[in-house]
Amino acid sequence: VLGCLTNKNNVRIVSARQSTREMGYIVAQNPTIPSWCSCMGHAILANMPEDKVLHYLEKLDLKKLTNQTVTDPRKIIDKLKKWRNLGYALNIDERIDGASGIAVPVFDSNGWPQASLNIVMLTPRFHQCKEEVISELQNSARRIEKAIFLPQKDTVMESEKWLIA
Repeated sequence: VLGCLTNKNNVRIVSARQSTREMGYIVAQNPTIPSWCSCMGHAILANMPEDKVLHYLEKLDLKKLTNQTVTDPRKIIDKLKKWRNLGYALNIDERIDGASGIAVPVFDSNGWPQASLNIVMLTPRFHQCKEEVISELQNSARRIEKAIFLPQKDTVMESEKWLIA
């Protein structure tokens, strides 16, 4: 799933590829999801100035969506700092019970997060393949950055290779 921030700091899904597995996450047509409790949002917010993120969080009515949802703005900021240091964000049963995600930011040539690339899966599967998914997402995000924000004369746009099936 590829998403970018809206002017209200939510995440708008701009592209998604459906899994071929028996059970999978289906993205609604043109959805917008809250960034404060989503993996995609965390991957982007983690790379923004803390004061801007805190201002965004303090304007919201943060309500628990699951037992794992973090609603305290300072605790969310602490998580974002962790995600920034790791270079990816994790979301385990925070927005949807039984669903976990991994997201990485996509940066422009100035180092500003323009989007995030995410894979959502059932939580048991998440624990089985987390490290492999992180690596593949990071590689895919770097290819997107190179193709869009650092194009060379010989850059070939291979969009089908950007998103992981």
